[in-house]
Amino acid sequence: MFLQALNGFIIILTCEGEVFFATHTIESYLGFHQSDIVHQSVYELVHSEDREELQRQLLWNTFLPTELTGIQLADALVPEKSALLDRSFTIRFRCLLDNTSGFLRLDIRGKVKVLHGQNKKIEEPPLALFAFCTPFGPPSMLEIPHKENMFKSKHKLDFSLVSMDQKGKQMLGYSDSELANMGGYDLVHFDDLAYVASAHQELLKTGASGMIAYRYQKKGVEWQWLQTSSRLVYKNSKPDFIICTHRQLMEEEGRDLLGKRTMDFKVSYLDTGLTSTYFTDADQLISTTCGSPSTSPLTSQQRYNRRYKTHLRDFLSTCRTKRKHGQQSSENQIY
Repeated sequence: MFLQALNGFIIILTCEGEVFFATHTIESYLGFHQSDIVHQSVYELVHSEDREELQRQLLWNTFLPTELTGIQLADALVPEKSALLDRSFTIRFRCLLDNTSGFLRLDIRGKVKVLHGQNKKIEEPPLALFAFCTPFGPPSMLEIPHKENMFKSKHKLDFSLVSMDQKGKQMLGYSDSELANMGGYDLVHFDDLAYVASAHQELLKTGASGMIAYRYQKKGVEWQWLQTSSRLVYKNSKPDFIICTHRQLMEEEGRDLLGKRTMDFKVSYLDTGLTSTYFTDADQLISTTCGSPSTSPLTSQQRYNRRYKTHLRDFLSTCRTKRKHGQQSSENQIY
């Protein structure tokens, strides 16, 4: 509750540029799940023009006054000189929820401190920046997505739906029994099938997909634009299921993202009528569906989707088989 009340998130960055820790609330501001960025390079998350400045801020001796240029780290860590390690700056972080620039400028305030418990045999203690990050600018100018427009769903590895939170069911209008009879691709718009399937393929290969925007059918044959990010959850070191985080988009936002897609996720196996385009920093994977209740006759859209769903499943199964054989070959080479 305390973290949710704060207008921001806490992050710990090692002075080598690794994300050592981030609170789960980072997802509400940047769209990244906590586990997606921990132990990753922070320089991959910030704007290329801001990386040099961030590197300066992470060094403990960057802002020493002239008369203290030769000071040792141990002397800088004493309470009387702790102000030398204070930091306050702004940096543009990659934001999966921003539909315009793909970055969000953050105000970062904190202190460079010793990072205890690392068990590293080095002459100087490991340091890290402990900081609180908030969106930069007046609240009226910020466009942080409202949590009421976001929901989560759980899927099997073939993307068939396991469960959806209450917020998602209310937004889309389906009951549990109706969703139980729908496949992972049944509600995705015909023109977005290849796009979503490609993100699914990327997810299975890497453990996470980029943000994708696509159309999902609400109950009553109305289309809803969604922006989705997905990640694999592992059990006993093996992929077990998929968790998707979705954000409801306005029609104008969805159309804008549609125009920004590239062909990065094009699946050549499917016929050209299915090819969609891809991928902005603010898109990710889940199914958007065209469907009415399971008791209603199938629409032509659903019949098309179910026919192509079989092709998509075969295609993705082939990808997994190739990856498995590749891993076995690598192991054989090692031994």
